[in-house]
Amino acid sequence: MNRSGNRDYEEINANIAANVRAYRERPEAAMAQETLAERMAERGFPWTQSLVWKVEAGRRPVRAAELVALGDVFGIGSIALTYRPEATDHLARVRAAGTRAGTAYEAVKDAAAAYLEAQLGLAVTARTAHDAGLPVTTFDTTWLTVTPEEAVIETRAGAPRDQDFNDQVDKVLAALRSAGYQPLLSIEDVTREEGGDGTWTPGGPPAQAARGLPLPAGTAVPHAGLALSWSLASKAAGAR
Repeated sequence: MNRSGNRDYEEINANIAANVRAYRERPEAAMAQETLAERMAERGFPWTQSLVWKVEAGRRPVRAAELVALGDVFGIGSIALTYRPEATDHLARVRAAGTRAGTAYEAVKDAAAAYLEAQLGLAVTARTAHDAGLPVTTFDTTWLTVTPEEAVIETRAGAPRDQDFNDQVDKVLAALRSAGYQPLLSIEDVTREEGGDGTWTPGGPPAQAARGLPLPAGTAVPHAGLALSWSLASKAAGAR
């Protein structure tokens, strides 16, 4: 503690030296001294491996502009590099955990989108088989009755499906319907039109249909040489 009773400013340079090394060696960064030097050089600072060594050894103080650049390299606020190493370590762990959570959330979204697209493919394929005179049973289209939301509920429950689980699913489906979404698909949601060359990409009309969003009349989806138009928006919200 200095004479003003505030933070011990004499320790800041030592904190920066320790934190630069700690951040550089963290598993999510895991960069060599040469790599850190390259990253700093990319930001306009002629750092070398030997200079990084001197900084981490406390033999060469970090200038203000360099401190900001280091924060950019490590993806943190530069002021965090001035904290005591133990405080910086906790902050780094919290932020790394937050990053992992965000990455996992994006993975959940991607998985849900892939599942919705797979459901659409199942609906189209089953309808095509039905129109060709082949028997299509409810067993064949079971996955059209299972929403991606159920995967989250099942994961949270951590237990086999039971009546309580089904009740929770029904509440989610009711909430989706009340918001104007039709969460379930069936082969009746697809009508076939001969000819046509409509195209779609992930996130386009079929993905909108899977999410229950209104589609313009005649929206076309190519499948097996035919253009398939979707009429999901007109489907009545029925019971699960």
